[in-house]
Amino acid sequence: TEAKPEEFNHFLEVQGKVDGEDNIAVSAQMPGSITAVYVKEGDQVRKGQILAQIDNSITQQQIASTKQQLDFATNLYNKQKALWDKQIGSEIQYLTAKNNKENLEKAMATLNDQLEMTRIKSPINGSVEEVNLKVGQMASPGQPAVRVVNFSNVQVVAEIAEAYAPKVKVGDKVIVYFPDFNTEIASQIRFTSKYINPVNRTFQSEVRLGPSKVEYRANMMAVVKIN
Repeated sequence: TEAKPEEFNHFLEVQGKVDGEDNIAVSAQMPGSITAVYVKEGDQVRKGQILAQIDNSITQQQIASTKQQLDFATNLYNKQKALWDKQIGSEIQYLTAKNNKENLEKAMATLNDQLEMTRIKSPINGSVEEVNLKVGQMASPGQPAVRVVNFSNVQVVAEIAEAYAPKVKVGDKVIVYFPDFNTEIASQIRFTSKYINPVNRTFQSEVRLGPSKVEYRANMMAVVKIN
C-alpha cells in the first residue's frame, strides 16, 4: 500500500448523561403539612402552576382577622380625613388614623405573601418527572418535593479528565452514541467548565442535542466521542 497523507481523526470517549436545559427539583418555601398534591409523574405543567398545597389554615385566620381590623381602620381614616379636609379635629387624630390604616395594609400584604408561599409552584414549563410528596407529609425548604424537567432543549453532560483540559474546547466536533438505540448524533461542544472537581479531577462539558428518533429521558446514559 502506498503511504500518503490523509485526515486522521482521534476520538476521546467519555460517558455522559442526558439532561434537560431546565431540570429543577422544586421545594417548599416554608415548612408545613401537605394538604393536597395536584400533579403526578408524566403531567405537563406550566410556569406558575400549583403543584401542591401546604396547610395554610392559620394564615387564613390571620388574614380574616387583619382584614376586619383593616376595614375598621379604613373607615375611621376616611372619616378623619373628611373632617381634616374641613379643618375639623386635630392633626394628631388624622395622622394616627392614617398610620394605623397603612400599617394594617402592610400587614395584610405580608400575610398574602405568606399565603402564596404555602403553594408549591412550578418555576418553568415542563413535565413532572418525580413527585416526592404525599398528603399529610411534612414539607420543608430545601427538601426536593417535585422534579420538573423541560426537554424542549436537550443536552448531554459529561465529566472529562483534567489531563484533557487544554485539548477539549467549545466548538469541538463530537459524536453522541446511544447504545440502547444504536444511534449516533453529530453535534459539538457548547460549554466547558473552568472548574476542576477536586474529588475526581474532572471538568464538566455540555453537548446540545437536536431532534432525533431517540426518545430522550433524564439521566439516560450516552457515549460522547470528542474529536
